[in-house]
Amino acid sequence: MIIEAISALKEPNGSDNRAIVGYIEQRQEVPQSFKKQLCSRLKRLVAIEKLEKVQNRYKIRKDETFGMKTTSPKQKGTKLKQSQNAGHTTCDAVEEASMTAAYLIAEAENKSFVAAEAVKEAERVSKMAEDADSLLQLAKEIFET
Repeated sequence: MIIEAISALKEPNGSDNRAIVGYIEQRQEVPQSFKKQLCSRLKRLVAIEKLEKVQNRYKIRKDETFGMKTTSPKQKGTKLKQSQNAGHTTCDAVEEASMTAAYLIAEAENKSFVAAEAVKEAERVSKMAEDADSLLQLAKEIFET
């Protein structure tokens, strides 16, 4: 969502927290702790080099590999260097998978919260309907007498 927001905003100097929050809030219902979660996600994306932070603004790194640390060996490739390189790629892939899983879990928790709130609202409206029906019955009885 964050990368989508920054891409869609297309601000030349990068997007600040408010712009990112505003973009996401327009498209999804977010929990109260969303801004705090967003800050930690932004820090993590900067740490894994998917985003770069410049003067409290966030930009998507122009690196095509999105921060994957695959460097070409300067000497003719030895098995040690190749396995180290593969380790970085695997580590990055695992980290990316864990980030995706964390995002999906957070999204599922958010949807669960929204569903629970909808159930509470439906119960409240149902109670109001029952009360209105009771008042209608009372009014009919009063009118008939």
